[in-house]
Amino acid sequence: MTLGVTLRLHQFIEQVLIEDEWHAVHRILSFTAAETFRTFGHSDHCIPLTLLYGWIADHFGLSETLMRAPMMAAGILLLFLFPWYIARRLGWPTALLFALFLAISPLLISYSRMARPFALTVFLSWLAHAAFLRFWAATTTRQAVLFGTGYVTSAALATWLHLIVAPFVAAPFLWGLWQLFRSSDKDQRKTWLLRGTVLAASFAVVTIALIAPPLIGDLTALSSKSGADLPNRETLKGASYFWTGATQTWAMIVCIALMIPGLFSVCRLPIVRTGLLGIALTLIGILVLRPSWVFVSVTFTRYLLPLLPLLLLFLAAGCLQIGQLLQRKIPFLRGKEWMVAAIPFTAMVLASPLYQSLRIPNSNSLDYYHVLDYRPWFLPLQMRDHKVRASSFWKQRAALPAASERIAVAPFSFESDKWPATPLEALSKQRIIPAYLNGFCHHNRSGELLHLDDKRFRFRNAVFLTDVQALRDHRIDWIVWQKTFPDPVWKEVTGKTVLWDSTDLPACEAKWRATFGTPDVEDEFLIAYRVKNL
Repeated sequence: MTLGVTLRLHQFIEQVLIEDEWHAVHRILSFTAAETFRTFGHSDHCIPLTLLYGWIADHFGLSETLMRAPMMAAGILLLFLFPWYIARRLGWPTALLFALFLAISPLLISYSRMARPFALTVFLSWLAHAAFLRFWAATTTRQAVLFGTGYVTSAALATWLHLIVAPFVAAPFLWGLWQLFRSSDKDQRKTWLLRGTVLAASFAVVTIALIAPPLIGDLTALSSKSGADLPNRETLKGASYFWTGATQTWAMIVCIALMIPGLFSVCRLPIVRTGLLGIALTLIGILVLRPSWVFVSVTFTRYLLPLLPLLLLFLAAGCLQIGQLLQRKIPFLRGKEWMVAAIPFTAMVLASPLYQSLRIPNSNSLDYYHVLDYRPWFLPLQMRDHKVRASSFWKQRAALPAASERIAVAPFSFESDKWPATPLEALSKQRIIPAYLNGFCHHNRSGELLHLDDKRFRFRNAVFLTDVQALRDHRIDWIVWQKTFPDPVWKEVTGKTVLWDSTDLPACEAKWRATFGTPDVEDEFLIAYRVKNL
């Protein structure tokens, strides 16, 4: 568990806000809280998280760390509570192996660090299943009310956070109907039916109260994102690497092979059965609704994220199951059946994508470079740091101690295919953050805060160019204007030479020169100024 917490918190406060994390910020900048509550919006912002961020921004000031804090809390709680729950039912050997695999899962690590709701939804959706089962087994009214309230709260909130989990959190009711059908005790059936009806009604009322306003007021925003795509064979292949946290085929196959016996050994647990039923219902929902981009492995895996802890539980149980079979023939393994877990653990470590994202410095570990696909041969973008054609300025920085400098680079783009900080950090071994141009040579750039004096936002890992003292306060050593996208590899993906957003900022380079004077470094790629000389 210590390992899991360490991996999740590694360079956590240094991460640049990137990609879809900006959806909520754009929403706060352009809409009121009431408008946010009533609409899904064009982009996939999460309504409750956006409302929370807006409240924090108004009362305390919003930072990258505060935006990600709820997901980090959920990710850490998952590490402790899920194994504890399993230990009470399958024993501590299975629970400890389960905790180990949860700790090193790259997907769970990434979503624990991301200002998107997915770590929260996986935690709350499984909490809902556990609460439902305790509610169903309650022997007193007090217990029924307590666990029923827990179910309604966690299930409704999970659904509000991400609508796709609705089938998953509703699945226990089908399990309950099956229990009613199987029971021969009329009094028990009557009690269960009454309780289940009250719980279902409560869940429906709360959930409808939360999601009805955007469904009624902005149904087109939701319908426009459905009826478009379906998962395919390539989707499932990519998802297999995500679920096993492997970048190599051999490691993925080893892990899946060891999950199979675990599936059969833990299926007796009610929560496993309700979980599998929930995954089946979610899959049906995906096939019926056909959400946009679901053919992309990372999107498909995100929609089925509650499956991941279940697969890791199968892996832990499978290791023990095989170990128990082997110890009958291998005396050395008697009492040490857990040692079989060394096989998938070694495979997951050797083939882990974490080596790239955990290197120091890495301020952009949520860049699509790290999270879009785990297969290095699948996307040439994964190799761009090895082929990047960049200024010698970056190579010269590598001669200094790692992470000894903070370099603010412009122009920034929240779309990571236009923000080459990952390869430049790898090349320079120095920390790279955005230098915002709003208020300097632009006034309304997407993916940047609107105004320097907007005190609602207190981002730590970004700076404005309009205040030299603020640059010094943020410990910025260099500011850099990047003239072009230094990347021949992206050309392999698109067939085109990709330039920065600088095409819409023709006056910016001139503004830099007029404001800061003669550059300390200049070549065909960039101009750079040492902040202490400004």
